[in-house]
Amino acid sequence: MNSSGWWLLTAATMTMAMAAMAQEGNALLRERLERNSAWRRAQQTPPYNRLAPSGFVMDEAEKARQRAAGAELKAQVAAAIAEGRHEFRMTPGQYRFADNSGWHFDGVSDFTLEGQGSTLWFERPMAQLADNPQSLLFTNCKNMSLKNLQIDFDLPVYLQGTILSIADDLSSFEMQIDPDWPKAGMGGGQFSLYTPEGEYVPQDTLIHDGATLHDGDRLTVALNPSQLAPYFTKSPWTEATGRYRKVTAGTMVALNFRRGFTIHVNGCESMTFDHIDIWQSQGMGILENGGIGGNKYLNVRMIRKPGTRRVHYGTADHFHSNCVTRGALVENCECAHSSDDNLNLHGNWRYGWKQLSPTTLVVGAPKPPVAGMTFTLRRIGLLQKVAQSMVVDVTPLNDEALLREVAAMTPQANGRIAWRGKGQLYLVELAEAAKLPDEQLLIDAHVDNSKGFVIRGCYFHHSRSRGALLTGVGGGLLENNVWEDVLAGISVYEESWGYAEGAIPQDVKIVGNTLIRSGGIETGLVPRDTAQGVWNDCPVRNVEIRDNLIVEGGFIHIMYVDGASVCGNVFWNPLRVERQTHDFTTTKGMFAHPEYLGMERHGAVFVTASRLVDVTENTVYLVTPGRMEAVQLGKFAHEPTIRCRDNSVVRVAE
Repeated sequence: MNSSGWWLLTAATMTMAMAAMAQEGNALLRERLERNSAWRRAQQTPPYNRLAPSGFVMDEAEKARQRAAGAELKAQVAAAIAEGRHEFRMTPGQYRFADNSGWHFDGVSDFTLEGQGSTLWFERPMAQLADNPQSLLFTNCKNMSLKNLQIDFDLPVYLQGTILSIADDLSSFEMQIDPDWPKAGMGGGQFSLYTPEGEYVPQDTLIHDGATLHDGDRLTVALNPSQLAPYFTKSPWTEATGRYRKVTAGTMVALNFRRGFTIHVNGCESMTFDHIDIWQSQGMGILENGGIGGNKYLNVRMIRKPGTRRVHYGTADHFHSNCVTRGALVENCECAHSSDDNLNLHGNWRYGWKQLSPTTLVVGAPKPPVAGMTFTLRRIGLLQKVAQSMVVDVTPLNDEALLREVAAMTPQANGRIAWRGKGQLYLVELAEAAKLPDEQLLIDAHVDNSKGFVIRGCYFHHSRSRGALLTGVGGGLLENNVWEDVLAGISVYEESWGYAEGAIPQDVKIVGNTLIRSGGIETGLVPRDTAQGVWNDCPVRNVEIRDNLIVEGGFIHIMYVDGASVCGNVFWNPLRVERQTHDFTTTKGMFAHPEYLGMERHGAVFVTASRLVDVTENTVYLVTPGRMEAVQLGKFAHEPTIRCRDNSVVRVAE
């Protein structure tokens, strides 16, 4: 059985006076876990065994048979589609696609591929080890279904091995490559750490500066000493977080080749993926990109292959949705042991290149704006709102002089959102005249991404980054999911820096979820600068956070919201590390700004720069000593519109 992580209240930390309360806490957590179908299924997964096989095919004759079967399968499925058939049932088996060719479907409609438990191997030769591994690509498909398939890669998409020694100055470590993994060096990138027993080591983003091959099967991995310092620096924080002395000779390492996608759903509609097991991912496990959407992902597992000695699964996000109009249904899925976000749903800002008249803008966008949209224009950096108006007319920009002018401009924001490619520039007429600053602007189209998404009954665990990131989405639901031992929790915000995901979300419900040692739930904005320019603005709208259980993690943070309900949530020992170390200084900072908030946060529910917020019947159980309030109000919280009622703090132990 997998370690479920719910035995949180041990006899060593309990007294007779708190025993009943502790049992009640364990019972509450157990009930939450048992009602999550993906968690229940995960408990039947065989435990990690370092003596197990790698799960790769080592016999060359068998590989040749699989290649022949893969080529024949491609031809048979292509013929079935050409004949107008609506279903193809595969003969159960192992199918290998050689020469990094992948398997691509373009414009296929009303077709089901029933795998009957077969495995698809995507193979690239050693000479292409660091290349983008090709796999499943669906372009402009509709009503297509894939069922009962397993997906794997050969060569592997990461290098696995064991630390032999660590330099005294922490500037490098020596690593023995596992015999079944490629013997090769690599440039710099991410790496992940696991114990010799295959258990995930809690970690932030870990970056190495390159791995050099020597002696046939050993690597010298160079890195900034700061990457390993938390594991070798004794302090109240490193001891409270369990990191001190967690890395030694014998620690397992996965070095990532971060490239591409395993399942890429590009410009598609009403796709269904049911009972798909992805045993490795070279980048995003599943990426849906553009199109009408409304796709379903049911009973999908993106985990390291059970019954093998693989410690790692993937190199980037498990599930990533970009600029899809109708939101996905992601249900009863399990994701674990990856190097980035468990779940990321987002769109992108539009980009205002130039104002031609008081009502006419040159706008760059990944998809055409439409009449009736409301545009809010904001300054790059501080996100100050400068104008808002309805769109009344949109025409493609065809003026050659203007096209050349925009092409010659230097973007003032992240190049990822400075849209100006073919078919991405438009003349937009606004209903109201506006006097805009003579500069490029970000444009929020008030949510037309992932409308109506549902993420339900999933189990996300033991991964390095955010549990869920919701940016530029609207009208969606996170319900009855479990996050366990991931670096951060659920974030409802935008990013106008970095990857420039967004724009500003609204109408999000977060109901009945459980977060175990996985941070908390937050709303906010992520600007390039400190966002002091929007302290009095509340652009995030209508967020409901109800009946969630947060165990040994963070808090609920409400920021920049107009209309939020935070009701019936239970916190078990929140901000444990901060209270255990008596150090709340890190809670003053957000988004790489140590003084972002200018105050320490001590509330299980913290509300700042928001209005129309209802904080009702939330319960905080404290196990370790330390200061904690049920609710705390910060700067620019509009107190007349914030209701705090029947919230309580219960001391379980002192």
